[in-house]
Amino acid sequence: MDYGDFDGYDLDLAALCDRREPRRLEVKGYFQRYDLLRPYKARMRSWFALSSCDRGYAVGPDDLVVHIRRGDLLVFNLALSLDYYRELLKQLSWRRLYIVGCGLDGEVRRYFARFEPVYVEGEPLQDLQFMLAFDRMILSNSGFAWWAGFLSTAREVHFPAMSRDSARDHPKATLVDLRIDDESRFHYVENVPYQERAYTLADVYRARGQLRKQRVAGAVLALLARRLGRLR
Repeated sequence: MDYGDFDGYDLDLAALCDRREPRRLEVKGYFQRYDLLRPYKARMRSWFALSSCDRGYAVGPDDLVVHIRRGDLLVFNLALSLDYYRELLKQLSWRRLYIVGCGLDGEVRRYFARFEPVYVEGEPLQDLQFMLAFDRMILSNSGFAWWAGFLSTAREVHFPAMSRDSARDHPKATLVDLRIDDESRFHYVENVPYQERAYTLADVYRARGQLRKQRVAGAVLALLARRLGRLR
């Protein structure tokens, strides 16, 4: 896939801020490098400070929240393997397990049934405030989850460091670097694999609200091409 002149998420923010001539500075994008945020993180946390809300679940210090992000990431082949969660849960203990996120479909619920979790679903802001009520988190490879961990006061945050899989040539797989390396509460699981199974028409349908029409059409055409290839 061609990404034009895009060469990463780097930005010389200090140089931009040092220029004093009159101008209008408009910056758009996904600023997914921790180096950009590190000097300003205390200020940013104060800007985006939110009150937590346990939504009546009486969350305690030994409870654990898991964030799962599938949906459009399945269609982009960027969803992480569910085994990442299982391996962590085998190592940890907790009083009660809660799961929030996007794409909590039957496959997810069957996979986690052995852990008897409580599923909590709501609007994005509700999910964020709910996650902020926890002292312990297991996060997915999503920007939303990263911000939940970054803005939280949780004492224990587990985050995936995705495998540099050459089959995933998307910039979000190869160029993002959001590792918070100056706070001991963040624990990284190295070389987490992506989910191996190919996406299905059901995956595209469930993620349609997160995808542009062009991407939906492209995904459906790719599925048809895959099916026709099997018939040859």
